[in-house]
Amino acid sequence: MLLFYFNRRNDKGRIARETIKKILRNVDNADIHVRIPQVTLGELLIFYCKPTNDECDPSRMITLIKKKLQADYPSVNDNILVLAKELMTNDRSIKPYDSVLVAHALVDKSTKWLLTTDQTLISNF
Repeated sequence: MLLFYFNRRNDKGRIARETIKKILRNVDNADIHVRIPQVTLGELLIFYCKPTNDECDPSRMITLIKKKLQADYPSVNDNILVLAKELMTNDRSIKPYDSVLVAHALVDKSTKWLLTTDQTLISNF
């Protein structure tokens, strides 16, 4: 979702912004905790902040993630890595960073939703 939030050029960007706006309207609810795995932040930098992208503004990302979404960004642990490897073994179409993202959601007992626009993940899970 974050990968497309900053992209103003396509439908995925529009959908991502609409979804994140809905989250922002509910983020003050004590029952809602936004978690963005660190692998997602790395993926965001890889795809959005290429050296040739003059539009990349890390301060906008930090403002959205920390101040607006009030998000935690948990790191990978042993259980997540083991499950990520199992997911990749069972489904050759899943990319390594996507397997870590899914494993984060499955290992975290408080996770209720996994928001993604990734069609491979949507069609496989």
